[in-house]
Amino acid sequence: LADYVDAGGGVVIGNFGFTSGWEMGGRIMSGNYATISPGSNTHRATSLGWRNSGHPVMAGVDSVREYYCASGAFVAESVARWQDGRPYVAVATNQKVVGVNSYPGIYSVPDRGAQWALVFHNALMYVAGGGSALEEFDPFAPALYVRLDAQPNPAQLRAEVSFMTTGVGSVELGVFDLNGRLVRTLLSGPAKAGLNRATWNLTDNSGVRVARGVYFCKLTTGDKTATRKLVVR
Repeated sequence: LADYVDAGGGVVIGNFGFTSGWEMGGRIMSGNYATISPGSNTHRATSLGWRNSGHPVMAGVDSVREYYCASGAFVAESVARWQDGRPYVAVATNQKVVGVNSYPGIYSVPDRGAQWALVFHNALMYVAGGGSALEEFDPFAPALYVRLDAQPNPAQLRAEVSFMTTGVGSVELGVFDLNGRLVRTLLSGPAKAGLNRATWNLTDNSGVRVARGVYFCKLTTGDKTATRKLVVR
């Protein structure tokens, strides 16, 4: 999941991701991805307490009840907490992970009202970059990011271009100059689902080292396209 976030995606983690014994592991639970620390699931009814009503995740939310909540602690920006003090909503420092300490499924005890689902709706829209309807959120859109020898732009020796897709399919990954001319084809053909990587040694398709300047990495798969500016020194 952290790789997915690095590639431009967004993640919403629900209640059991923070419940001791069932909690999620890996990078997504640490560093600038972290939102709420794991804790025991106390099975205790509670209701909405303090909230930041100006935050997009809490838009239109003023009454929520819950039973399944973990008893962890905030480790990022607190957006809302339950009446008994347990964390409810937190946003990671990278702004692409939202922790919602609430059960994302449907059950009958207690009557939670309708707004528990609105919180998840808002959280999904928030990590997706906004929008007016949930249908606009496409978590499977291809994402592209560039890592340059473990450093950000500019590139001096080589560039590692990484991209993520959710299914096996044909992709086109190339480097273009400012005039839109193809400089180097990095990949043309099938790619595996998940994270893929290609290394550009800063040469064109003839093997000649490219000039210093601004270039664009462009990924196309199906009707989805992603680009990333890359400076070469």
